[in-house]
Amino acid sequence: MNATLLAKLFGTDGRWSDACTVILDADANIQPTANDSIVQGGVKSFAPRLISGRIPADSVRFLPEHAALLLVQNVVIRQPTGDDTVKKTLLIVDASHVAAIEFAELAALSRLGITAPEVRIRPSLAASRRRRRSCEGLRLAAKLCWFPSRKNHLSPRR
Repeated sequence: MNATLLAKLFGTDGRWSDACTVILDADANIQPTANDSIVQGGVKSFAPRLISGRIPADSVRFLPEHAALLLVQNVVIRQPTGDDTVKKTLLIVDASHVAAIEFAELAALSRLGITAPEVRIRPSLAASRRRRRSCEGLRLAAKLCWFPSRKNHLSPRR
């Protein structure tokens, strides 16, 4: 990724930025898709692993003189006593291997000098389906509840 863009996003003054996901052009992260378990007979069953270049980071800092990103991940481990232990992991990434950066919010746009797009709220598809179903239900109820007059109903066919 371009070093100028990284400098705009994360700054060059040595400040830490907010949480984001850094996407690398390498398989750098391994995550289990479920929990490992011990099955009958003591055999360990390993959950499938997902290998990708997406690295979630709690804090990011750009070092322009080294063309590197410092990524800090915080993992909270709950102890049996109820206390929480925070394990911090530092990952140093070569800026030339950064393919993309994903932010959960649009605050990063202001750092680039871009205004956020306005949000247009469309009626949801589910709401339109509910309206359509309720209208169909009303039409069906009208058909079932419609009774011809007794005079016409009892009159013989001609």
